[in-house]
Amino acid sequence: MIQTFKLDSNFKRIINKYINLHLNDINPYSSEQIDAESLSRFMYETLKSSIDEESQRLYRLIKLIQERPLFPVPTVHIKNIVEEPSNTLLPPRTPRGFDYGSNPHDRMKLHFNTEWVSWALALLLRHTNIIHPSEHGGKNRFHMVSPISDVDLRSVSASTGGGEFLQHNDATVYTSIKTLDELEEHLRKLGTSISMSANILGLSEDKFVSQVLCGKYSRVDATMLTGIVNKNTKTLITLPEMLQTYLTKKSFSKEDLKILAKTPIAHIAGPADGEISGYVGNITAPILMNESGDITGTCINLAPGRMVYVGDNEKEKSLFDRFCTNVRNCPNIEILVETSDILFFPNLAFSGQPNVTHGRQKIATESFNIEVDGVTLRRSLCRQYLVRNDPIILKEMNYGTC
Repeated sequence: MIQTFKLDSNFKRIINKYINLHLNDINPYSSEQIDAESLSRFMYETLKSSIDEESQRLYRLIKLIQERPLFPVPTVHIKNIVEEPSNTLLPPRTPRGFDYGSNPHDRMKLHFNTEWVSWALALLLRHTNIIHPSEHGGKNRFHMVSPISDVDLRSVSASTGGGEFLQHNDATVYTSIKTLDELEEHLRKLGTSISMSANILGLSEDKFVSQVLCGKYSRVDATMLTGIVNKNTKTLITLPEMLQTYLTKKSFSKEDLKILAKTPIAHIAGPADGEISGYVGNITAPILMNESGDITGTCINLAPGRMVYVGDNEKEKSLFDRFCTNVRNCPNIEILVETSDILFFPNLAFSGQPNVTHGRQKIATESFNIEVDGVTLRRSLCRQYLVRNDPIILKEMNYGTC
């Protein structure tokens, strides 16, 4: 299940003081990871020495993750961990761009406390951020997930829009396949081929191969959301065991699930993917199962046109269509990522690491005009795309006078 921690305000106060003393003049959008690692070590020691039981619980989890290479990282919701200084949030401007590192009005705040703490926590959870080559300008470690317009994009399902997000994994188009031989063998195991897949997708074989093997897709092992301004819009998480329980209730048998775990689905890059929009990025099954027949992972994007069956078995296709219909109605866990909260969730399943799917409610009308300290703000979260990272050194630390 999801592990939730509510830290006392003393932790946030101590961490903010460290940032003010040691990181105030450093920009996390262009800095080296060593700066975030220093904050990670300080956060770790602060948790370790705290008398707050919630801080101790979080410390013990981080210690396990750091010390055990194969320890699966759960979905983690931490409350009251970071906050921007008072009276430093800025109202959204029109137009608003993606120059988050240099333009305070683009990121809608003056300081970088949110970015520093979220990066440092990601490192403690053995992940670090990537610069996604095509999202939000293609040069940012951190993305401000907030509607750019209070009118035009109010119903658009995008991180810069206000529409509902159906359940999905981030970067479903990612594939580790690099050669033609690997691709042919992979498709053969799924019961399809280059010619069959290309024909169904309306592409030439050469174009199909060039898209799948273009190497422009980003691996995303986990995603982190940190609340800056958010009153009521919830993130929706579905765990693998929830999906399996629901599908079983909907009369999916063990055999049905085994078939789905070998069903060839083409994943299509969406509009937010820039130059690769519309590309076929990945051919893979929608679910992963272990030897016991339990779902351990997913590769799903329920947005229209993002998943296409590329096999030639009508029974299999019908089963996949029924699967998609049911997954849209699968129960989920509603999480409100409020100001100062962090939500971390595993996005890619591999080597014993299960993942989850996530979605978002439609952003409510009142979330486009939120009053904070006399300023009219808009719902805003900070997002990181993360990949698995080596443990950091948590010994021999010297923090001076902080």
